[in-house]
Amino acid sequence: SAGQAGATAPAPIALTIVQAVAECLAGVVYVNAIKPGAPAIFGTWPFVSDLRTGAMLKPGEVPAPNVYAFAYRMLQSLYTWDLGSTDYPKAIEVFAAYLTPNFRTYLADDAERRARAGELANRTRMVAELPGHAYEDRRVQVLGAGAWVVWLDLQVVETVGGVNVKKTFVRYPVRVVRYETDISKNPWGLALDGFASDPVRLSEAEVRGE
Repeated sequence: SAGQAGATAPAPIALTIVQAVAECLAGVVYVNAIKPGAPAIFGTWPFVSDLRTGAMLKPGEVPAPNVYAFAYRMLQSLYTWDLGSTDYPKAIEVFAAYLTPNFRTYLADDAERRARAGELANRTRMVAELPGHAYEDRRVQVLGAGAWVVWLDLQVVETVGGVNVKKTFVRYPVRVVRYETDISKNPWGLALDGFASDPVRLSEAEVRGE
């Protein structure tokens, strides 16, 4: 079994290994179904390739598309609510393993501030990638070993009491870092570490990609 993380196997290496083991076990079962008791060699060779070039990555190197996908998935999960007063604080707890302590504190303080101001009551929020603004190489900036800034262009739609109150387009400069934690809770080995600068609204020209 030679699963390619992010292509023929899941992007997180831990899940790639799970798939590799499952494939090898299936091979052992197949061999023994043909000839019960036959010896079989159990061997895996999971690896990670740079999906932009096909070249094999160095140990510990994280492909830029994976970093982008992680940032988008996590921010969308944190900022999409069916009911802001409960879903926002709950999301912070549910995805705590994917947040650095500083960013988790920032989000908890933000949720508390919004709740006191009445900004979460009966409020829904939908966050999605802006069409035409998906992953490109320029959207992931390498800061150094194990640190990146991911530029996410997102559409944000909010309602209060079923009434549309906001539809805007925002660029979030999300900081992502390598994060050593319990692999069973965070198989990505990455965490959100806040914003590199303040998120900004996109102009109409920027939304059109001009």
